[in-house]
Amino acid sequence: MGERVAVYGGYGHTGRFVVAELRERGFKPIPAGRDADKLVAAHPGLDTRQAPVDDPAALDRALRGVAAVINCAGPFAVTSAPVIEAAGRAGIPYVDVAAEIEANADTFARFAGTDAVVVPAMAFFGGLGDLLVTAALGDRTSADEVRVAYGLSNWHPTEGTVAAGAVSSARRNGRRVRFANGRLEYHDDAVSTLDWPFPEPMGTRQVIGEFTMADVVTIPSHVAVPEVRTYMAVEAARGLSGGVTERDRSDQTFLVDVLVRTGGASRRIVATGRDIRAARGGGGRADPVRADEGDRGGRAGADLRRRRLPARVVAAAGGGVARVADRRHPGVVTTPEADSYTVLSVKSILVWAALILGVGAGVTTWLVLGNAGRDTEVNRIRLDAIRTAGSIVVGTGGAAALLLAARRQRSTEIALRQRDREQAAAAQAFALQERVAADTREDAAARRITDLYTKAVELLGSAQAPVRLGGLYALERLAQDNPGQRQTIINVLCACLRMPADLSDEDDLPEGMTAATYRERLQEREFRLTAQRLLTAHLCPDTPGFWRGIDLDLTAATLTGFSLHRCAARSVIFKSATFTGYADFSAATFTGPADLSGTTFTGGVTFGSATFHRDADFEWATFTDHANFESTTFTTADFEWSTFTDGANFEAAHFTAPANFGSTTFTDGVDFERATFTEATFAAATFTGYADFRSATFTTADFTATTFTTNADFEDTTFTTADFRNATFDRGRPSGLSAFLDE
Repeated sequence: MGERVAVYGGYGHTGRFVVAELRERGFKPIPAGRDADKLVAAHPGLDTRQAPVDDPAALDRALRGVAAVINCAGPFAVTSAPVIEAAGRAGIPYVDVAAEIEANADTFARFAGTDAVVVPAMAFFGGLGDLLVTAALGDRTSADEVRVAYGLSNWHPTEGTVAAGAVSSARRNGRRVRFANGRLEYHDDAVSTLDWPFPEPMGTRQVIGEFTMADVVTIPSHVAVPEVRTYMAVEAARGLSGGVTERDRSDQTFLVDVLVRTGGASRRIVATGRDIRAARGGGGRADPVRADEGDRGGRAGADLRRRRLPARVVAAAGGGVARVADRRHPGVVTTPEADSYTVLSVKSILVWAALILGVGAGVTTWLVLGNAGRDTEVNRIRLDAIRTAGSIVVGTGGAAALLLAARRQRSTEIALRQRDREQAAAAQAFALQERVAADTREDAAARRITDLYTKAVELLGSAQAPVRLGGLYALERLAQDNPGQRQTIINVLCACLRMPADLSDEDDLPEGMTAATYRERLQEREFRLTAQRLLTAHLCPDTPGFWRGIDLDLTAATLTGFSLHRCAARSVIFKSATFTGYADFSAATFTGPADLSGTTFTGGVTFGSATFHRDADFEWATFTDHANFESTTFTTADFEWSTFTDGANFEAAHFTAPANFGSTTFTDGVDFERATFTEATFAAATFTGYADFRSATFTTADFTATTFTTNADFEDTTFTTADFRNATFDRGRPSGLSAFLDE
């Protein structure tokens, strides 16, 4: 028995293929995986090794003493990186059969440029198409467009393949993906179909457009190409429902049709065979792939040759991804390049020159020697003919020289054109590398942000208040450095404040409370006050650290001494929140809706000079201390069923849209002096204290069924239209309302 090769996921459908192929080729397979019972059941008598993918020590034990590892366990988004890292620690090559687009992209981005031998996607999808494209390109390393069409008689993915596909789809939020403009692009376009001219005997078939497979990752990894498209026959896609046996999965034929376009030329190469999970170059139990003899796609990526060095074994399996010799095998159909030509050799030029000179010299000698010594009219005519023939010969030589010069010029132009193409391809490759580098940097930055965010949130879950405070400041710094994460971090801070808590605002230990409980409540109070300060510190436009366009959701939160003084936010939700201590919203600006319905203010509150650009909802709000709305600007304001128990000040307030104070209760004085209303409703409102409407302006006013139990002052008040029907004035009718009360 030869070299030992570990097969991770050896009890799956593909893993069993690989183990069988390794044994047939003289290797000693070591099945490994997460489930020990399944390993033993699938491979009785073999050395099996259990290794959970999240256990590095177990993976190291599983790869101990092997020459290479082949990963057949999906989802590869979960298994690839841990197994590659374990292979790196063991110093052995790594091969996998991943068809997941994002998983393969992660592998290239994370491990490209390292010293490790890593060969991903050495399977039917991602591997075979890549090999065919390389064969079609020949010595070229760039193309303008690559199209790969899969013609399968049927396709029944394994449960593992379906699960891996679900993970991949979830990572892109169900969107579809294509490789265009030199990068992976995600979109929500509808699925389309088109007709693809497969070679006979398959013929033209309907295919699903942009049935994107792993080829869009493997091909651009070594070919400078801006666009790669893959297609799948419609009849094959119909078999994705499942409920089949392993025999059904293997009972299939396939045809892979690759079209590569470069400049004005195109090349086409086709591979045919049977059973996509056993596709290989030839030999063995499965039908061979009809393709170039140097094309060894491997049975599920495991067409390993018997070599002396394990590294060469894996190089044989993965080296074809980089280069396949184009030897015109009968099973390969190619279309020659349109701009091919034959260069005239130096030997041909010398032969033709000698032939022309020899013919000229022979004719001249014959004419001269055949009539020597005769000075006749005939000889003179012949001499003229000789001169004419000589001129013709010289002219022919000149024409030949011109022909050679024209051919040399053409060769020069072809060389220049080829150089221009190579320079354009190099520029395109450089641009592609730059885009890949930029994408890699973006991915690294995103991973770093995710790590920092996760660690900061973990700190918030600590039972120790100082640790939680550190988590708050870590989140603040993360948001300050990454504007795109600010709203998310604001949401986390709001969620912390929405959590229920027993707070202590007393300086002395309350009777009946233990010192430990009192200390915990004080620490919780300090944690919440810090979260509030961090919220408001970045919502003030006057500060350098202002965060624009922030939404706040503090539904049912308990807030102590809360302040948004001179702050600006988009939308705010304080529905059913409780404010203890003095709340300061003075000079604040809200560009979106403000929901304060059901809110309770147990201390004083001021909205003085605040501006509400959208709806302001204070319905069912309770103000147990003085409420100040002086010079506040409202668009639409709703205070219906609200209660003001200790006075309210709306002096010089400006209502630019309907204001609803219907059924509102003012149990102490209220001041609307110099307030401006476009459409005001005080229907069924109750004023049990002094009501001051002096110099107020109403376009439309509704005071029907309103009750004034004390003095009401409407001196110099201006009404365009007003309705005081059924209004009650216990201290007598105000003189300024005579015109409306007599109606």
